Amino acid sequence: MLMHVGSFHLDVDSKRATPWHSLAPQTRLLCALLSVFAIALTPNGHWWTWAVYGLGVVSVMLLAQVSLLVLLRRVAIEFAFIGTVLLGTLFQRGGELLWSWGWLQITTEGLVVLGSVTLKALLSLLTLNVLILTTSVPALLHALTLLRTPPLLVAIISLNNKMLH
Repeated sequence: MLMHVGSFHLDVDSKRATPWHSLAPQTRLLCALLSVFAIALTPNGHWWTWAVYGLGVVSVMLLAQVSLLVLLRRVAIEFAFIGTVLLGTLFQRGGELLWSWGWLQITTEGLVVLGSVTLKALLSLLTLNVLILTTSVPALLHALTLLRTPPLLVAIISLNNKMLH
């Protein structure tokens, strides 16, 4: 099994004393969620916008002093699952035809969509993993409660956390 229940900790870097950690957990949660929504809602092909988002994510990573190896391991595992979905975005219709083999066609539009979705997924995963690495699960659950998340949803998330431990 990939993750052993006894040795799997979500919040590896939650005890550090950094400016990021000094923010209230609900502020960190809102920052992460707003960043993910901004990343996801940016239209395809806006490369410079994602470069700015990337600088923001790297800045927060440095500010929070996350364990880079742990972060990259987690993102690599999660990205392996997303990779299967990403492959399907390559075969979009439209744009100039670059390669064809039977009914499989790679077009310029397919490459733009693949690159865009890949960047969106990568930046979103980095953002959420920094949040999870730097905020304890009880603090995240409390932040969700303070942000008026429906109690049933918080309870379901809480039960998932108890199943991991």
